Amino acid sequence: MKQSMARSRRLKRPCISLTFALLCLFLVTVVYITAYTVGKFSMDARGREKLDLTDRIIHSMTKRFQECQAQKQLLKNGHTTARMALEIAQETKKKLEMELGLMRNRNTLMLQSVEECKKELELLKENGRGAVTLALQLDRLTKERQFYMDAIAVVNGSSDVGRRQTADVFAAIAKEFDEWEDAAQNKTELLTNCNNAMRRYSIVFDAGSTGSRVHVFRYNLTSTPHAGNFSWNGTRPSLTSFLRLDDELFVENYEPLSGLANPNDAVASLSPLIEAAKAYIPESLHACVPIEMKATAGLRRIGREHAEAVLDVVRRLFARGPFWMQSELDSVRILEGWEEGPLAWLTVNYLLGALNGDKNTATILDLGGGSTQIVMHPSDPKAIEAYAEFSYALKVNGRSFVVYQHSYEGNGLHAAKEQLLQAVAANNTGANSKVQEANKIATGTEATPGASADVAVDAFPCFPKGYVHTETGISNTRDGGKVPSMEECSALFRRHVVRKHQPCGSNSCGFNGVFQPDISAVPMVPVYAFSFYYDRLKPYIKDEVIRVQDVLDIASQVCRSMKSVRELLEQNDTKKNKGSLKPEMECFELSYLFTLLRYGFGFPPEQKLHIAKKINGFETAWALGASLVSLEGQSA
Repeated sequence: MKQSMARSRRLKRPCISLTFALLCLFLVTVVYITAYTVGKFSMDARGREKLDLTDRIIHSMTKRFQECQAQKQLLKNGHTTARMALEIAQETKKKLEMELGLMRNRNTLMLQSVEECKKELELLKENGRGAVTLALQLDRLTKERQFYMDAIAVVNGSSDVGRRQTADVFAAIAKEFDEWEDAAQNKTELLTNCNNAMRRYSIVFDAGSTGSRVHVFRYNLTSTPHAGNFSWNGTRPSLTSFLRLDDELFVENYEPLSGLANPNDAVASLSPLIEAAKAYIPESLHACVPIEMKATAGLRRIGREHAEAVLDVVRRLFARGPFWMQSELDSVRILEGWEEGPLAWLTVNYLLGALNGDKNTATILDLGGGSTQIVMHPSDPKAIEAYAEFSYALKVNGRSFVVYQHSYEGNGLHAAKEQLLQAVAANNTGANSKVQEANKIATGTEATPGASADVAVDAFPCFPKGYVHTETGISNTRDGGKVPSMEECSALFRRHVVRKHQPCGSNSCGFNGVFQPDISAVPMVPVYAFSFYYDRLKPYIKDEVIRVQDVLDIASQVCRSMKSVRELLEQNDTKKNKGSLKPEMECFELSYLFTLLRYGFGFPPEQKLHIAKKINGFETAWALGASLVSLEGQSA
């Protein structure tokens, strides 16, 4: 009996131990679930609050950053009054204080979350020691939450490291505000001077292949653009609509930057030009004046690495002051060939007053030594909308223009002559038939009677009698030479240089396979021709306006009456020396001008041309257009 009872007690003890273990496991589970549920609910609510605070902070800082960028630009432009600057500073201070309060509230919530996580972990560990499985899970949970707390600590200041980083952020924000407020207060006089000045200035350097030139444009302010209530978010008018060009300082040197062996020599080359600008502009306005330099063909030819080294030196020079360089990369750079024409178009039409109202804009023709440009504004925008590579967008006086532009490289006056001479010489090297056949295929034209290659080589119709071109051997010496002929010279240009019938993939072509809107798309608008058009035609015209037919008549008369080369060299004909640097080239060059106008661009004989070097006393060059683009970026 005793043995039976003892056996029974031994059997019950394991049952009691198992029951106790299960009860402990149940209690731990209940505690865990309860703690998890309560904690999760609490953390979810706090998490939503933290997310809301974070969103508000981000929104506030983003908006403040955008406003600061706009304010910084207007401060530089000199279009913010002292009163406005102080109001902006005070408003920015309020926003910073609000953001600081939001950050502190968010930080407090994060610290509370971390402390609750720590307590929860300790509680779970303390009550779950008897359950091996739960202990392992709790260890894993501990590591995960520790990782989470470390991340929170770094970002939100819930550890020494985090608190230091948060303090650094607050200090940086406070420093930013202090610097901004100091700048606003220190520049009160500058801002007042810039805003109240009834004259505005713009400096444009033209770094060309023969030297550097500085244009300082002076504008009169026709009215006060700051009248009315001030609003950062409101639409502000273009500054150029309030300006009228009044005067220009022009100073040049003959030291091309492209010829400098050492890029650092650019400082010595440009410094006298900067000093001239400083003397011309009142010192109180120096910091308000934008300065820029655009380099043309000279720097394009020397290689990008060397050119960039020169440009970097110029950027550092301009950055020293006292003038305002709006953008380092854009203010000092190489001006691409396709930009020159549109900027010259802008110059001409600004001087004509054609950028306001419904007045027709002028077409411009620019003839240089190496290239020629044409820019027009078609009345129908659809004429060029499918040809993006020939379009150029401009905005000035609050109006937008999309113009057609093209620069014919190799079709400038000197390049065209050289191209023709080389073509004629190539046709007389024993391979005449092959070259002529290739020209027929390329141009779609037959040889012109009276201008065959074998005749042209020693009876070149563009030269005066007796002239020999030493570089190519082309001459007008056969049988003592013949009277030059504009018709025959033009025919050679049409065959070899101005190839009108070469296809361009459109029904409307210029020449040499280049798309160009039909001239009829710009019906009888003013056409301004300058550079070599002016230099070669001005000695023969009394009025500024002539017709294409007049160019034909002038060229024909000059060729017919041209003296022999001996007579040209012996006499001192003042009129002709003004018309050409080399009188023996006049028939040659005038024939090209007519060919380009009539058969290249396709202008009808009755088309009127304004042969202009200046309009209202200002040169028809791209520099003024660049100045207007720079000023257009300054809101009034």
